[in-house]
Amino acid sequence: MSIFKPVERSLYEVIIYNEPSVIQSTPSPIIEIPESRVIKTPKIVKAIIPKKGKGKRFWSPEEKAFAIEKAKLIGLSKAARVLQNDYCNIYGDLSPSTLQYWVSRDKENISH
Repeated sequence: MSIFKPVERSLYEVIIYNEPSVIQSTPSPIIEIPESRVIKTPKIVKAIIPKKGKGKRFWSPEEKAFAIEKAKLIGLSKAARVLQNDYCNIYGDLSPSTLQYWVSRDKENISH
């Protein structure tokens, strides 16, 4: 006894030479929604505002020396956070990578 059930011959086709063709296709259902039930949402348009470049920030040698000393005392990441928070008018734009660059340059100058 087989588990397979015979199918009507009109529902399949034997294809030779790998040339597929569609025998029957089920049409997609067409659903009509009354105009009163359609909810129209307003389009959200995002305004693109060009960024204004701040330009390159320059720190004085004294400011760099102060930041380097802080980094040597409490560590690089913590020093960057402390400087940004406690001295925001001077070091508000200071990134940890900039401070790391200053510390590495300071080490090079000391070793030479």
